[in-house]
Amino acid sequence: MLQKDNRKKTSTMKKACLSLGMALCLLLCMLLSAWGCGRKTPAPEEILRAVCESQPTLPAGRIYVLSAPSDDAKHPPEPWLSASFGRGQIPPALSLVEDAAFFTSYSGECELAVFLCKTADGTDAVSQLCLQRLNILENYWEGVEKFNTSPRKGGVTVRGKWVILYLCENPEGVLRAFRRTL
Repeated sequence: MLQKDNRKKTSTMKKACLSLGMALCLLLCMLLSAWGCGRKTPAPEEILRAVCESQPTLPAGRIYVLSAPSDDAKHPPEPWLSASFGRGQIPPALSLVEDAAFFTSYSGECELAVFLCKTADGTDAVSQLCLQRLNILENYWEGVEKFNTSPRKGGVTVRGKWVILYLCENPEGVLRAFRRTL
């Protein structure tokens, strides 16, 4: 009889431990999902501003945001987009972009752009577009003595659905700010 009671107690203890473990797992899952749901994807403009702040000296310029209303001063003019990225016309790769933000200096010696693609598959075409833009900028500035003596470096980086283009004084700062804001 004593042995039967011990088995009953052991069985009850196992059930209680199992129930407690399940409850803790459920609580942990709820906490993790609530934390993930509260985290939102930053807007390209937010990332761009962090990237701009990473530069020790940022020349005067302006910011354009692709998703800004067309009558807003932040919306990139079609002639600027087509001249900067499309060789006279809006490039098809921009149809793969959900939103983007651009900083262009008035002197042209610094350019930063952050693209959020609709899917990760779109990053190949958008990064090629950015590499073409970088090539145009570097070729343009190649013969300019002032530019050639400055410590500017350019590059294109892809991370998930994001593509970033940079031609600036502090690329390491750009990449740190980019990773930090995602």
